[in-house]
Amino acid sequence: MMTAAVSVLLMIAAPDPVTALKQQFVPGQGVRFTERAETAIDGDLFSVSKRRGVVEFDRSGVVAYDFRARSGLAEGAVRTIAAGSATYQRGGVIGKKWVRSASRPGARTPFFSPILVLDPAATKAMLATKGMITGSALYQASPSYRATVGSAQQAPAFIFWKLSTDSAGRPAKLVTRWTEPPGTLGNVSKKSTIRFSSWGLPVKIVAPPSS
Repeated sequence: MMTAAVSVLLMIAAPDPVTALKQQFVPGQGVRFTERAETAIDGDLFSVSKRRGVVEFDRSGVVAYDFRARSGLAEGAVRTIAAGSATYQRGGVIGKKWVRSASRPGARTPFFSPILVLDPAATKAMLATKGMITGSALYQASPSYRATVGSAQQAPAFIFWKLSTDSAGRPAKLVTRWTEPPGTLGNVSKKSTIRFSSWGLPVKIVAPPSS
């Protein structure tokens, strides 16, 4: 039987994920990630894509990222680099030249998942729920999500989540599931599985030379 003293020690030892995340915001450091994304239409699996890359932090959070994505729907990998005030992409149907689009830190995300778990505000809002956050609540809490969808009305009604953390309280694995608002394609449901590794990795991401 657990004594009161042991119970208190366990509560003290449990790291707060939001605090643990903020402690990683060191300029020039980052984390590696992989993501598997699935899309189903009317219950039938339509596509699977995989992302693998690295995220760079500054004192405020995610400042840059670099990842490659592969999908069964397209030939070859697409590389995406976000640095400074722009995002750059090339590969696959995009072609060999870098295509630049305006973006800014805090309003962009490397993930297929709607929840940018590397954003303390988004993570805090998520953890305030018990495995399910509404799309409107995430829209209010997360600048990166607001930049992804046009309005709160275009967000899914519910986003189901399950977060695993490492011994330091940092995100280790995030699984999210959601269904898009009704559209012309039918019932579109999505799933994302993100895994993190190598926290504190030295990272320096710059815009492509040709840009």
